[in-house]
Amino acid sequence: MKRLSQILLLVVAIAMVACKGSPKDLIARKWVIDIESLKKESEKSGNKLSDAQMKLAEEMMKDMYFEFKKDGSFEASITGQKVKGMWSISDDGKKLKMQIEGEKESEMEILELSKSKFVGKGNNQMLTLKASN
Repeated sequence: MKRLSQILLLVVAIAMVACKGSPKDLIARKWVIDIESLKKESEKSGNKLSDAQMKLAEEMMKDMYFEFKKDGSFEASITGQKVKGMWSISDDGKKLKMQIEGEKESEMEILELSKSKFVGKGNNQMLTLKASN
């Protein structure tokens, strides 16, 4: 379950750009992995994934999602396992705290947040999410 918490942080760790609306209102929606951003990030970091690695990553992440609800709860599907928990954003809008039920609270730096994109950083990992249709 600890690995699941780390994956959750990685997935939610993405980046925050100036935006309209409060961070709490902007994050309260369903998010999915932005595979194109994952490809670009792997190329930029010098750790370009092979076609086979990218295909495997896409397969593993195709059904992953995070749904942050306005009441401070969230639901996520991570590698086929559904989890629930609570979330909050710091008053300055720069940190996302999440706690999976029965797990220790995790914190992530918000680098970018808009109605369509969420980028954060946690455990020295970055990942980008896009709003689900």
